Amino acid sequence: MKLFFSTVFWILTITAISSAQTTLYYPQIANGQQGGGISWVTWILITNSGTSPTSGSILFTQDNGTPFNISFFDADTGNQPGGSGNIILFQLEVGQTRIYLSSGAGPLTVGFGTLSSGSRVTSTAVFSEYGFGGGPGAPGGLSGGLIAEASVPAVTASMRQATFFYVADKFDSAVALVNTGASTADITLQILDGNGAVIAPPVAITLPANNHTAKYVSQLFPSAVGHDGTMQIISSMPLAGVALRFSSSGAFTTLPVFLASLLNPAWEWLDQRPWLTPLHSLAKLLKGSPFTIG
Repeated sequence: MKLFFSTVFWILTITAISSAQTTLYYPQIANGQQGGGISWVTWILITNSGTSPTSGSILFTQDNGTPFNISFFDADTGNQPGGSGNIILFQLEVGQTRIYLSSGAGPLTVGFGTLSSGSRVTSTAVFSEYGFGGGPGAPGGLSGGLIAEASVPAVTASMRQATFFYVADKFDSAVALVNTGASTADITLQILDGNGAVIAPPVAITLPANNHTAKYVSQLFPSAVGHDGTMQIISSMPLAGVALRFSSSGAFTTLPVFLASLLNPAWEWLDQRPWLTPLHSLAKLLKGSPFTIG
C-alpha cells in the first residue's frame, strides 16, 4: 500500500510539471444568426495565472472537424486579435486578461475550441443568445435583447466522466462532447437515477477524431423523461465535455462534466506517453488495479 501511494505521488508530480504546457478545450462554441431575429455569440475570457509571460492560440473547429471561421474583436479596445480565419493568437503578461467577443455574423454554426499555451492560463467561454435589437453592432448593444447566456469553462479531456441530468418539470438536459483523440471514439452512455439505479439500457455512439456533437438526454434516453440523476460517459478516446439544462421557456444554463474516477486519468496520462517508460508499463499495470474511486 505504501508503495502504491508513493507511486501515485510521483505520477501526479510529473503530471503537474508537464501541465505547464497547457491544452484546454471549450466543448461548446456557437456563433451566427439562427433566424427569427435570434443570434448567438461567444465570449472568450482568458487570463495569465502563471508566473511568467505567455503566448498561445485558440483554434476553432466545426462539428465535422473542419475549420470554424469566426470573426472576433477585443471587448475592451474593439480591435481584432492576432490570427485569422479560425485562429486567435494571444500574448499575456503575468496577471493580464483578455476578453474576445465573436461578431454573431453569418448562419448559426456550432463547434468547439482548442486552447494551446506555453504556460498555465485560466479561461472560460460564454455563449449568449440575443433577440431582436441585441448583440454586437445592434441598437440594443451587448446588454439589450439578451435572452440567456451560460459559461463553458475550458477543460481537459478524459475517458471516464459523468454529469448531472434533469429531464422533469418541462426541463431537458443535453451534453456536448469533443473527441480530442487521434481516432474514432467508441462512447457508452449510461443514466442512473438519484438512488443510483439504472433507468435504461446503455446507449453506444461513435464520434470521429476531432469532431463535436451535442445531444439531448431525452433523445438518447426517451425513458429518462420524468427523471433526474447522473449520466456516465465512458470512451475509448479522451473526451472534453459540458452539460446543459434547458427550460421550456428557452432559458438555459451549463453544468460541469466531471471525472468519474480520480486515479484513472493519471494512468491514462502515462499510458498515452509511452516514451516515459518504465512508468508506461506501471500505468498499464495500475490501470487494472482495484484502487479506483468512483
